[in-house]
Amino acid sequence: MAPAHKKRPASRSRRLMIASWLTTEGEENMASRDYWLTPPTRLTFILSVVLVILALLVRYAHVSVPVVSAHVFETLLIGYLVLLAGNLLRGL
Repeated sequence: MAPAHKKRPASRSRRLMIASWLTTEGEENMASRDYWLTPPTRLTFILSVVLVILALLVRYAHVSVPVVSAHVFETLLIGYLVLLAGNLLRGL
């Protein structure tokens, strides 16, 4: 009976090389950028979803919403920008 082939663990030097590659500073490393993407707060997320849903209801279901009806695209854009700001700015 032939011995089962076992996967060899990565050598220490290979693990160190990978670890150093992940922690190097440079333009190709996302950790060195000036911004981090963060999850938006629940309020920010709900506000953006409500704005998008209102815009979609006005556009496709022909629901009349006084402020949104005249500015469907702008409402959709504001909903997206609120979500974007919530992802780019910490605590928003």
